[in-house]
Amino acid sequence: MSRTDTASLVIGAQPDAIYRAFADPDALMAWLPPGNMVGRVLEYDLCDGGRYRIELTHDEAAPAGAGKTTERTDITSGRFVSVEPGKRIVQSVEFESAEASFAGEMVMTWTFDSLGEGTRVTITAENVPSGISKADHDAGLGRAWRTSRAILAVGKTGADDNCGPAGFLASRYGSRAGARTYFMRARRTGAVSVSPE
Repeated sequence: MSRTDTASLVIGAQPDAIYRAFADPDALMAWLPPGNMVGRVLEYDLCDGGRYRIELTHDEAAPAGAGKTTERTDITSGRFVSVEPGKRIVQSVEFESAEASFAGEMVMTWTFDSLGEGTRVTITAENVPSGISKADHDAGLGRAWRTSRAILAVGKTGADDNCGPAGFLASRYGSRAGARTYFMRARRTGAVSVSPE
């Protein structure tokens, strides 16, 4: 039976700034991986029909066999079904796994609704594989949301790449890689925290 999971969060940034945090692979990997994982973009072409492939690696505290692809990694791939800058991203997601419980194509829709002073970001995941429990999915989304809210809130305005979230963080921490390292360390130590909506 097909399952749909939904989560939403209000972030103190405009839709275009949030969209840029999806469009830039470095910015995406700064906030998307749950707190117990680090991410790496293997392929990323954010456009209608574009392909992507992302690797998430569990930290050492994760139990043996936590990964879906290997002992410690989850690799997902898919395509961008529809991309509307600043409004919506629809993507297909497939886990690279030998486990039948992770098989099938999930469809994730991210919507960005302007609220004036911020944006309501909603994610809807359709056809969620049975191997991902609702509790685990909710926990993973919650960790990513908390980090994304902290990171994206710093780039509330910005007309170009130097002013958006990724540009702001790069200027503050010396480079995009420096910003990513800072936030990965901060997530692990609990230094990045935000209150729930």
